[in-house]
Amino acid sequence: GYNAQLGVFLVPSEVELVVRRSAVDFDGSDDMLETTLGVNVFLDKHNSKFAFDVTKVENRDTPDSFRIRRTECQ
Repeated sequence: GYNAQLGVFLVPSEVELVVRRSAVDFDGSDDMLETTLGVNVFLDKHNSKFAFDVTKVENRDTPDSFRIRRTECQ
């Protein structure tokens, strides 16, 4: 498998747009793929951060699904 992530600040040091792609590989083929689009808002650098992302999960053995996550760190 692999994990690749790219982040670009839309507002320097405050608002970041993140794109991530990862794969889980159990037997030589991509068994599960995840594609994520998210935004991070840094209120006080990494001391206070709000994150929101949406992930599309593609699994070879089950129907595709979406995961929505919200995180607050203080």
